[in-house]
Order: sequence, then structure tokens, then C-alpha cells
Amino acid sequence: PYTHPTKEYITGRWTDALASGVTVVGQVPNTTTVREILWDGATIDIDHADARAGLAQVAEAVSRWTPEQGERQIRRALEHLDWRHRFVELCGAMGEVPAALKTDCEAMRAEYAAE
Repeated sequence: PYTHPTKEYITGRWTDALASGVTVVGQVPNTTTVREILWDGATIDIDHADARAGLAQVAEAVSRWTPEQGERQIRRALEHLDWRHRFVELCGAMGEVPAALKTDCEAMRAEYAAE
């Protein structure tokens, strides 16, 4: 009942989880926007109609998980989801990007380029 009756979307919970280094498990919305902003490995789309099959998929994914996977999720979230990227675009359209914002984005780029 908490989902939109006709639109597929991801919530702030998903983006917060990804930024914290987790892999989101569930039924991934099949939209162009979701496919554009999420990356391979960001989510695991499980069988939502068969609980046993879905739990088996989760158990299998957990058995392969590594700390490096969590670190990768954090870097990809910085690259794809961080709101500061959009603010750079908006500020640029208005004519000036604040120096602190530029510095933050440069630090983020260095972080996700380190992979």
C-alpha cells in the first residue's frame, strides 16, 4: 500500500542504503531512469512471488559478498547518486558554481576514480 499504483520508482531508502555500501535486494523497478542511475551490482532482483526462491537468491548473494563490494557501492553512489553533482549543473546554469561545491565534487571524483 505504500507504493505508487502506476509508477515505478526507487526511494530515498534505496539511495541511502547504496551510499552506505549495501546491495539492495528486492524487486528492482524496470524503468529507464532506474537503469540509467543504477550500476551493475547495485541491486539484486529476486523472485518476489516465491519466498523460498527469493531467500535462496539472497543466501547465495550473501555467500559471495566481500567488504570490497561494499566499498564499491559507496564509490558508485558518490559517482551516480550524490546530490552535489546536480547542484553543480544547476549552479553552472545560473552562471557560477561555489568554490566549496567544486572542491567537494573534486574530492568525490578522486574517491571514485581510486577504484
